Amino acid sequence: MRVSVVLPQNYLPKIPPASLGYLTGTLKNAGFEVDTIDFNVTTTLKTKIIDRILKSKYGSPVMAKYSPEYYLSSVFLGYTSFFDDASKMIYPIYKMAMTDMARRIISKKPEVVGFSTYTSTYLNALVLAKLIKERRPDTKIVLGGPQATGFRKKNFLFSNHIDAVVTYEGELSLTEFCKNLEEGKSVLDIPGTIVKENGENGNENMKIIENKDRKEANLDDLPFPDYSWAKLDKYGMKNTLPIVSSRGCIYNCAYCEERKFWRDGYRERTAQNVFNEIKERDVKNFVFSESLMNAHPERLEKLSKMIIDEGLEISWEGNSRVTGLTLELLEVMKKAGCKRLYLGIESGCQEVLNRMRKGITLEQVRRVLDCVKKAGIAGHGYFIIGFPGETEETVKETVAYAENLVKDGLLESCFFHNFTIRNPVFSEIAGDPERWGVDIREIGIDEYFSKIDPFSMYSWRPYITVFPEGRVITTDIRGMTREEIEGHRLDARARVFSK
Repeated sequence: MRVSVVLPQNYLPKIPPASLGYLTGTLKNAGFEVDTIDFNVTTTLKTKIIDRILKSKYGSPVMAKYSPEYYLSSVFLGYTSFFDDASKMIYPIYKMAMTDMARRIISKKPEVVGFSTYTSTYLNALVLAKLIKERRPDTKIVLGGPQATGFRKKNFLFSNHIDAVVTYEGELSLTEFCKNLEEGKSVLDIPGTIVKENGENGNENMKIIENKDRKEANLDDLPFPDYSWAKLDKYGMKNTLPIVSSRGCIYNCAYCEERKFWRDGYRERTAQNVFNEIKERDVKNFVFSESLMNAHPERLEKLSKMIIDEGLEISWEGNSRVTGLTLELLEVMKKAGCKRLYLGIESGCQEVLNRMRKGITLEQVRRVLDCVKKAGIAGHGYFIIGFPGETEETVKETVAYAENLVKDGLLESCFFHNFTIRNPVFSEIAGDPERWGVDIREIGIDEYFSKIDPFSMYSWRPYITVFPEGRVITTDIRGMTREEIEGHRLDARARVFSK
């Protein structure tokens, strides 16, 4: 039995997505033929659209940044109409490209197609599902990933081309779904799935069955990810593979949506299991592709010593908190090949950090960054601009703090992100907007682009999430306008990067 695992267009991975690697490895280990496709590095849709715009009367620097796939997928699915003449001009390019992608998938004649969905890829997954079903109606379409998990039963309202949804982590649930199909068994009662029984939407006998969530897997028991499909020279970080040594987080930062996706839990692989994966890879560069690789510093130290003792000449980097990082640990990590740490600092105002429930102090950050520098590891800082409760003064404190960290040589660079809510289902703040001082609205996509923020059609805004059926979720922070927040972010980038 052949299964296709697909990440749709409109995502910008710097390395092969670990989700595709894990799904591929688990399915292959169960005996299935797997065709894995990351359309973000195998298609040139964005390039074609930008080229077409620049050659048209709309060809301005602003239009060259056009990021229209949210909108064009909504047009294709019938959620909305054309916004302007530019949309009409590039729609045929979008439609042709999506049709080519669907043909690429069905050329291998898979019995099951599984789509990995994020906020940015969800609508394109629905487009591809429709195109596939029109050409091969017997193909089973399965959605998985954070966005599909958040929508749960609603996925079937958004599209009548979906057969099943795999919730939370999908390796075991998708594999069991495929195995039952292959063996002629029922797929209606598989843990971790939501399935459709008795045909398409509109059938009066159709029923949506929401099964119990699957118990989280022991990560050491999962097969290693399979990246034999990945074109490593096509990604931003060439010849680099992800390592996922843990899932979830032991902390409870107020802004984080990922913790809820992992059901407020935290699991990690043993140092030995991670070491075994690294040792069998043919590449020498790795990224720890997870929220937090140093939740338990002793495990990270043990892994580092294994790498040193084996004499592996590799380089690696990953996301880290400042918590638990000592000079002694950092020196061991450096000797084992750690070259860069991405540290979640988030704010230069202690009051805002406390409101975020970050659990760190500004003095602590400086002490740890000094150790990172002494160990010879590059430090990069993440900062959030416009967190609920922020004022112009607190933002200025953050920018000045980040600027000084770079000036003092404690950080090589900083990343400034506007606060936004990507998936309200997993957001604590979206669940209680009044308490947090946030205004969340759901409005029609036409109204949003024509009346509220037309420019966002031409330069992607981080304040919105486009949902199916042509709805837009907008997030506004009371006390600061969008323009003010974006202005501060751009000012921060200019001030810090000019040093």
